[in-house]
Amino acid sequence: MHYPRRKKIRHPSHDYSKGGWYFITLFTRLGVHHFGKIHSEKMHLSPIGVIAEKFWIEILQHAPHVKLDTFVVMPNHLHGILKMQAPEGFQKGITFRSNSFGPQPKGSLQVILGQYKAAVTRYARKNGCLIFDWLPRFDDRIVRSEKDLPRIRRYIRNNPQKWWEKYGASPQ
Repeated sequence: MHYPRRKKIRHPSHDYSKGGWYFITLFTRLGVHHFGKIHSEKMHLSPIGVIAEKFWIEILQHAPHVKLDTFVVMPNHLHGILKMQAPEGFQKGITFRSNSFGPQPKGSLQVILGQYKAAVTRYARKNGCLIFDWLPRFDDRIVRSEKDLPRIRRYIRNNPQKWWEKYGASPQ
């Protein structure tokens, strides 16, 4: 039986060990609106949405080599910009590509986002939302130039106002 190859979502030639700016998007499984609702073009967070926002900010406590930039929690996804420096313990001169097989180095983008998603999931399930789940992967865009940052920040900030373009009237 022939199965289509899965699309690689990390940039195959990018050395993630050197750090950089990343535009991240995390999605809930099946697009379920766990994090709240959009009303009057503003995001109103549910209790799990408040935790998703709180835990995003707490990334700084667990990964001192990361700086958080603009982010927004939406009903079924989160957009954020992270600036990463090479984490402590990455050996100079050894290239790390995130498409490589095996465990990911501590402090890598994949590990940080995996820990974040696991923390939100544990909280949700412990507090009665047994159906909460994320899509297993995440989208990242490597920000090639700091000139691109204002455009990406504007996209993130305007995401609640643009919700209607994708979903029509405010979803209930």
